Amino acid sequence: MPFRQVDKSVILNFINQLQTMISFHDDQGLLVFSNQAYKDFFTDRPMNEEDKVRFHSFVKNLKNTHNSSFSYKNVNDSVKNEKSLERVNKEDNDIKKKKDDRVFLEVTYYSNADTDSNGSYFLTYHDNSSKNDQVLLQERIVENSRIVALGQMAGGIAHEINNPLSVITMNASLIQNMILKDDLDPKKLNKFISTILSTTTRIEKIISGLQFFSQEKPSEPFINEKLSVIVDDTLNFCLEKFKFKKISFSYQKINSLISLNCRPVQISQVLLNLLNNAADAAESSENKWISLVVNEIEKENKIEIKIIDSGPGIKKEHLKNIMEPFFSTKAVGKGTGLGLSISKGIIENHHGTLIFDTNAKNTTFVVTLPSMLPTFSN
Repeated sequence: MPFRQVDKSVILNFINQLQTMISFHDDQGLLVFSNQAYKDFFTDRPMNEEDKVRFHSFVKNLKNTHNSSFSYKNVNDSVKNEKSLERVNKEDNDIKKKKDDRVFLEVTYYSNADTDSNGSYFLTYHDNSSKNDQVLLQERIVENSRIVALGQMAGGIAHEINNPLSVITMNASLIQNMILKDDLDPKKLNKFISTILSTTTRIEKIISGLQFFSQEKPSEPFINEKLSVIVDDTLNFCLEKFKFKKISFSYQKINSLISLNCRPVQISQVLLNLLNNAADAAESSENKWISLVVNEIEKENKIEIKIIDSGPGIKKEHLKNIMEPFFSTKAVGKGTGLGLSISKGIIENHHGTLIFDTNAKNTTFVVTLPSMLPTFSN
């Protein structure tokens, strides 16, 4: 099967597993594809024909506002409670306080500025009918940033899988040639098969990591996880990308005893964001390199993760703003300006800090987190 077909099916599978409702539309606002969460939601909470027309108009014009609200009466309940259907603005607190059968949606618009999308776009939906607004806002921002990170992973998965697939193809061809020539050397055959098996394992790790990332929820409990596992899982999404961009990467082995009490996917999300930022910065330098350094601060039971790159650095006038939401030094369409602010919030929720080291020679971001070392007894 061609690689592109496999890649597309894998990505669609991940999209279907997301808890967030997602729909893809053409330039006329017509639905092209929706994930399972979207289908389940609107099956349980159907619209009448009048609202469907109104909703299509809303979707078609959403690209002008990027974020807006839409409300309709659940048809399943409207038989029992006949009331006029009306558009409800985001500020209509009276309707929200009733918490009745009215469905209140927050809808966000996204487009892909990096490709010729012919006016197509996709939307994410959040059911705000019964949640506290502040909690909703926090969950929505984190979830949206995770979707962006997932998109970066899915977009770069070709780099991560193409190379291993080439290795498998090459070794399979060598085995085939040996069979055709009736020259089966057991040592060579074992070597080729071992390479195929190890490469397949690498692909499985990439896929399972992406699948795990797609299923994480904002309310997932904290668990104990080895830092080395978190870092290695994150690097599965970066290393081939670095090779493709000809960026040298150095990474010291982490003490396998160090663990974190954390949401592993969120820590991985932070590291992925910092590594992607570093790659974007290093790409413009003549000598391209990125370094990941882990230090143990034993007296304080903390670990320090430094991500350093060879990029041009950050201008002094930007330093006070880099952690603020929607601030970005990247070109339009290249970044949302949410990466660092979300990452900072995630790390602070883990009782840690994320800072930019102004004293370092090269661009350096430092993540500090409480660590867990095993206690030994007689």
